[in-house]
Amino acid sequence: MYLSAQTRMRLTGTDVFIDHVGPMAGKAALPVEGATETTAIKKDGQTGKTNMKHSRATRMTQASTLHVPLSERLDYWDDYNTRTLVGFRCPSLSDSGLNATQSNYRLPCLGIADIRGSEHSVERGPALTRQFPKHSVFACCLVEGKGYFVQSGQCITISAGEMIVYDTRKPYVFGFVSTTRQLLIDLPAGRFASCAGEGFRPLAPLVAGAHRH
Repeated sequence: MYLSAQTRMRLTGTDVFIDHVGPMAGKAALPVEGATETTAIKKDGQTGKTNMKHSRATRMTQASTLHVPLSERLDYWDDYNTRTLVGFRCPSLSDSGLNATQSNYRLPCLGIADIRGSEHSVERGPALTRQFPKHSVFACCLVEGKGYFVQSGQCITISAGEMIVYDTRKPYVFGFVSTTRQLLIDLPAGRFASCAGEGFRPLAPLVAGAHRH
C-alpha cells in the first residue's frame, strides 16, 4: 500500500497540488520525478477564488518503478494503476523485475496514458472486473514492441504501429513480449455508445493497422 502527502504551490495565478506518491513510512521514498501526481486548478482572475464550476483543468499523474525496491515493484504498479487507470494484476517474467513508467492526463471528456515497460502482462480477470468496475473503452496504440490480447475467446497479436480497441467491462489479458511503449486513450463507455449508436453492446476487441486487412 502507498500513501501520499500533498503540497500546495502558487504559480502565476494557478494553484498546483502535487501529491508525492511513495511507499509507507519506513521504506525508501521515491524521488519526485519518479512518481508524482499533479493537479492544476485555474483561478478566477477577478476574485482570486478557485473557479471549480467552470474549470477545465487537466489532471496529470506520473509513476515509475525504477526507484522502487525490486520486491515491491509489482504491488506498486498494480496499486497506482488501480487508482489512476484500471484495476488489474501485472505479473512479470523478467529476472530484473518490472521496469515501467507511466504518464496520465485526465481531460474533461477522456484520459490519455503514455506507458513504457519491459516484458510483462496485464491481467484483468472476472474477480477484478467486479471488484474494480471500469465503464470505459480503451484504444491502445502500440508505438514500440509486440504484444498479444486475449478477450472473449479471441487471441490477437499486435505490433508497433497498430491499434487495438477493447471494452474494460469484460475480462482480458494483455501481454507484452518485449520492451514496449503504448499510447492509450480512455473513453467513457457512455460517450463511446453515444457515438456508436443506441444499439451499442460491449464490443469485441478490434485491431487496425497498416498491414491489417
